[in-house]
Amino acid sequence: MQHFSTAHVMETSASPNGAQILIDEKIRQLEAERNSLSPVSKLPVELLGDVFAHALALNRYHYGCSGPAMSFNFSYVSQQWRNIALSIPHLWAPLSEDHCYDFN
Repeated sequence: MQHFSTAHVMETSASPNGAQILIDEKIRQLEAERNSLSPVSKLPVELLGDVFAHALALNRYHYGCSGPAMSFNFSYVSQQWRNIALSIPHLWAPLSEDHCYDFN
């Protein structure tokens, strides 16, 4: 947990919108702490990466290659998920026809 020094609080609160900046920083800190307590955050990175890859494959199965960019959704959940999603190159690789299947 990040603690703000007295000097940081005084310096930030003296600037325009300083109080809002401190509140926003505290909210981000509390959200990160809450996310770290979630059971899914305890999963190994490799397993969560596999879940992302399977979800993306299902998305392509249902919507084809022109479907919604599900890879981006993973990166919006939390900083941990963003870091994991960004570390998996095939989630971000351009789609080729080899990866498009007509399941109908």
